[in-house]
Amino acid sequence: MNKTLLSATLVAALGVVAFVPAAHAATAIDGTITINGQVVAATCTVAVNGGAANGAVTLKPAPTSSLAAAAATYGDMPFTVGVTGCDASLNGKTVTPYWSGSNINANGRLNNTGTATNVNLQLLNSDDSTAITLNGAEGSQGTTGVAVNSGAATMTYYARYYATGAATAGLVSSTVNYTLIYQ
Repeated sequence: MNKTLLSATLVAALGVVAFVPAAHAATAIDGTITINGQVVAATCTVAVNGGAANGAVTLKPAPTSSLAAAAATYGDMPFTVGVTGCDASLNGKTVTPYWSGSNINANGRLNNTGTATNVNLQLLNSDDSTAITLNGAEGSQGTTGVAVNSGAATMTYYARYYATGAATAGLVSSTVNYTLIYQ
């Protein structure tokens, strides 16, 4: 009885296994994807305003009269994001920040988490006139990049107040994350 049961089990199992390769043979290869990358010895050291990778930009105080109407701006303050000590393989590549974070609103600006009302924060490119669209996808935020030269690059941007209506007095604060993209 045990031999018959064992034989029946083996026949059933082998029958199932015999059909598995047939199921895979019916599929056809439609194409090939090649994935390329590069491993480098070390990435760059990053600094905001010459300090650590996590930095702060302090805007000068803004009078409410300067932010009395929607779309009024005030206090353009430059800041830098610099890279040094980059691997030689990055020389000639353009480094560009990709901005992200939970404080980015649908208008591409930063929501104020402070006590002042009707105020956002806006980032601008190095020309101090072209707004960076923070809510854009990677590569479509309009951020100006800089070529890495001799293992280093310095990118200059501006932060400023942006009124969404008549601003009220109070603190203004926000945060934004950045990821450096080398292309």
